[in-house]
Parts: sequence; C-alpha cells; structure tokens
Amino acid sequence: PEAVYAAPANAFVASFFGPANHVAGEVVDRDLVRLAAGPTLPARTNGLAKGAPVTVAVRPEALSFSGPPDSGAPGRVQAILFAGAYVRVE
Repeated sequence: PEAVYAAPANAFVASFFGPANHVAGEVVDRDLVRLAAGPTLPARTNGLAKGAPVTVAVRPEALSFSGPPDSGAPGRVQAILFAGAYVRVE
C-alpha cells in the first residue's frame, strides 16, 4: 500500500488512497514538470515526451507554507479550519 500511495497509477487511485490536490502541468524534461501555476518541480514523468500534458497529485502532507518565496507556487489562504489533530487550510 505504501508504494501505491507514493506512486499511484492515476488520479482515481491517488484519491482513493487519501486526499490529494490535483494540479495540471506539462513535462519540460525527464522527471521534471512545470505546473500551470508556474513553478517547475521534480515528478515521475514515466517517459512522456516534452510538452505532454500531465496532472500531478500533491499530498497535503507534502505542502508547506512560507513568506514570499524564492521558489514555489503562489497562493492565497482563504480559510483556516481547526480539525483537532490537523488544520485544514483552504
């Protein structure tokens, strides 16, 4: 199960194994993807050609927040919801 969680075959499997944010992007090089929001990050491309459209699944626990970034994806916090053991940020 850990391998499927870390490297799901498709968006359905990613969502089935837990929450994930699905972000559109395109392959820019082997194992490198540019997200529609702008940043480029390492990701498994499974041999797809440069320019191929992809959807990247990002797990909530892989995200972090910081001040003005040197790199990363810009965003805006709309709500912070306390949920006991975790905090949901929208």
